[in-house]
Amino acid sequence: MKSVILLAVLALAGCASTCNITTKTVPIAVPIMYSPAPPVVARPVLPTDSLTATSADGDVAKAYAADVQALLGYSLELESIVAQYKTISDKNANVAAQAAANWKAKTGDTLVIPAQTTTVTVPAPATTK
Repeated sequence: MKSVILLAVLALAGCASTCNITTKTVPIAVPIMYSPAPPVVARPVLPTDSLTATSADGDVAKAYAADVQALLGYSLELESIVAQYKTISDKNANVAAQAAANWKAKTGDTLVIPAQTTTVTVPAPATTK
């Protein structure tokens, strides 16, 4: 009986000891892929919107010619914005590739970066009759 109590006391004494576990926070530099919010581009006011049924043929032709010029300027502005975002996207792709290479060099593991989409499909507007 004494040996059982002695064995139990020794077993519990081993459980009473504590392990000192220390944690250390280590900062890891992670590149942040940032793309600014797109600017708001106002649609041009088209001169043909102000035409009436009684407008002269010469005024109609001038209004349509002005529409073409306004829409060309609008499309050039939109193309400029898309080109700026393409530059940002290319820069982010280079940063991501460098981050993946650094990760592989440090850890030996391959960092998988999802492929960027190159084509955007926009559904055609619904026609109304």
